[in-house]
Amino acid sequence: MAKILIAEDEQAINTLIKKNLTLVGHSCVCVFDGEAVFDALEENTFDLILLDIMMPKMDGFQVLAELRENIL
Repeated sequence: MAKILIAEDEQAINTLIKKNLTLVGHSCVCVFDGEAVFDALEENTFDLILLDIMMPKMDGFQVLAELRENIL
């Protein structure tokens, strides 16, 4: 199955998403702010990134712009 990065600052929502995706066989890595997305990407490759918009340090739009500029 897929390896998924969950970028969501709300602990309860992050846990709920991870629990449901893990139940159907996916592997998940959770981060809680925009800067941590890039730390996770240095250590892993992902099939999918679930990206929240309102996060601390960098919002989802900033993360997406950075990803498009430097990675994609």
